[in-house]
Amino acid sequence: LTLYELHVGTFTAEGTFTAARQRLHQLHDLGITAIELMPIAEFPGEFGWGYDGVGWFAPTRLYGRPDDLRKFVDEAHGHGLGVVLDAVYNHLGPDGNYLARFAREYFTDRYSNEWGEALNFDGAKAAAVRELVLANVEYWVREYHVDGFRLDATQQIFDASAEHVLAALAERAR
Repeated sequence: LTLYELHVGTFTAEGTFTAARQRLHQLHDLGITAIELMPIAEFPGEFGWGYDGVGWFAPTRLYGRPDDLRKFVDEAHGHGLGVVLDAVYNHLGPDGNYLARFAREYFTDRYSNEWGEALNFDGAKAAAVRELVLANVEYWVREYHVDGFRLDATQQIFDASAEHVLAALAERAR
């Protein structure tokens, strides 16, 4: 496995899925076997590395339309390249995160998270946030055919449940 970390916004001058798709053959020719797409979840603003996403079910508008991502993944597979999505499930970005206004129980103050409010994976009413994460993993696999995930800052995913959310995540992704 030879993994290439790809930030869609900086990989080409255009910074889009479509422009990146046009260069996939170059990665294949280099001997790359899989692409790690840095986080692509929607976030506010015009530039970011993707680690403060708030729209987990939306590829950011900055890189193109959802169908552009589908074509990117399909083209990568056509070149024999796997696609691993970098996903952030340890926090939500501080800007544009309105979830707490509607579902305060998605967050907890039982743990200190260096990136923002800790998500509630093991407290009262944790089932909803757990299902949000698991549904998101399933979404990326079903809708866009990603082959796997690189999970960011797993040391900041706190869960004392009988089944850790990361184990459940791996099972759902399969």
